[in-house]
Amino acid sequence: MKTQLQKLQILVLFFLWIALDRNAQAQSLDAFLDNSTVKVGVNSGTYGGAIVWLSGSIGANLVNVHDKGREIQQSYYAGKSITAANQSNSWTPWSWNPIMVGDYAGNVSPVLVLNKTSGQIYVKTQPMLWDRNNQASQSYMEQWIALHPTLNNVVAVDCRLSCFRDHNDAWGGPVLHDQELPAVYFVSAMNTIKAYTGGSPWTGGTLATIPNSPSSGTFPWSRYTPTEPWTACVDSTNSGAGVYTPIATSFLAGKSGSAITTSPTDASTMYVAPIAKYSLDYNTILSYRFYLIVGSLATIRDSVYTLRSQVATLPPPPTGLAANPGSKQIGTRRHTSRIYSRQRRIGFTNALRL
Repeated sequence: MKTQLQKLQILVLFFLWIALDRNAQAQSLDAFLDNSTVKVGVNSGTYGGAIVWLSGSIGANLVNVHDKGREIQQSYYAGKSITAANQSNSWTPWSWNPIMVGDYAGNVSPVLVLNKTSGQIYVKTQPMLWDRNNQASQSYMEQWIALHPTLNNVVAVDCRLSCFRDHNDAWGGPVLHDQELPAVYFVSAMNTIKAYTGGSPWTGGTLATIPNSPSSGTFPWSRYTPTEPWTACVDSTNSGAGVYTPIATSFLAGKSGSAITTSPTDASTMYVAPIAKYSLDYNTILSYRFYLIVGSLATIRDSVYTLRSQVATLPPPPTGLAANPGSKQIGTRRHTSRIYSRQRRIGFTNALRL
């Protein structure tokens, strides 16, 4: 008969095995690019082909992969909110919401194509609907990942969403939503958010420190409008990573959880999302480009400035009919639900929903 100590040892070993296995999955890459300054990689079997690895010269992964709602991935919203039979009780009513990695229940979005050349990774995925249990969306997500040809610390990512929804589906036609371009989750050690929000953009003015959550405490993320459309998350040494999406009109960012750790599987995380408003129709094709940048805060900003000056000389994004951004303001209920989605994905259960 086992003693209490033996039982405790077995329990500790069991949970250690789970943690090690999960960490191994997080570090497993089906394809990656590495130039010794930056490394970026994707995982198709567990994470739907999304970016699960971004690191600088020291080699530590900066991407949080705690659940299927994290990583660096495409996520979109369309139509009205509805209630359905195979929907999670925690996610009803909900809009059409394809997620590159998978759904709330842990099902992984199937990867249809994964190709890697010496300079590019291409992934095509049929994303799951976030609020449903194992229901693929009527859409494809594609991404082209490449290391920048002259900036060694920069990754360029082209994204494309192709919708082929039924015209009589329950969500209905276009509704203006905030779109994450893309959703980015970093490790919680990078817990200082930096952006420029002043009146003289592109002049090297003093950066603002964005609060990790609004002072009201209503939501876990801050919403702000940087006049230079990029944001960096840095650690105590002022090093980390930034995201630059030239078409973004606002940003969401903040920290969830109390831990300050470099673990990519920890529940605590940093979130950043460049935002633009789009109305996605039944057959919309939406394409855009964003950049991931690693290094010191000064290096990140210098790289963004260089990227901005090179826009006319860089190869264009993959061709496709791009959706036009909406011009009307989104309603209060829809806006709140949009932000609430990210709260739910990281376990906030007591947030305000209007």
